[in-house]
Amino acid sequence: MALSDMSLEDIKAAAVRSMRDGDFFPRPAELRRMAGGESAGEKSAEAWAKVLILARNSRAAQHPDPIAEDVVRRLGGWIRLGQLDADKIDWVRKDFVDLYETALNHAPALIGAVAREELGDGNGG
Repeated sequence: MALSDMSLEDIKAAAVRSMRDGDFFPRPAELRRMAGGESAGEKSAEAWAKVLILARNSRAAQHPDPIAEDVVRRLGGWIRLGQLDADKIDWVRKDFVDLYETALNHAPALIGAVAREELGDGNGG
């Protein structure tokens, strides 16, 4: 879905602005622009840029974004990323972006599943 990485509240707010200011029902790209939301590609590119900086400057790095932190772990950890040869950076970036965007698109469902597991199923269990 074109807006799957945006919260329902952001989409609703953008739709209200569109109804107030526009003549036609907006396309998804217009809703995204009105909400000020970043695309999954923009978020993954920003997260990758921070990963590169952290990996090169610290052996005990921790990314402020928990999704990026998980992806770094899946790719071998901070030390491995900090020691990458220049000819491998593009391949690892592609893997990072793929994993990050997949996780980003599934994060709400995963967070809900974890919460249900931690809180029980509501039947005392």
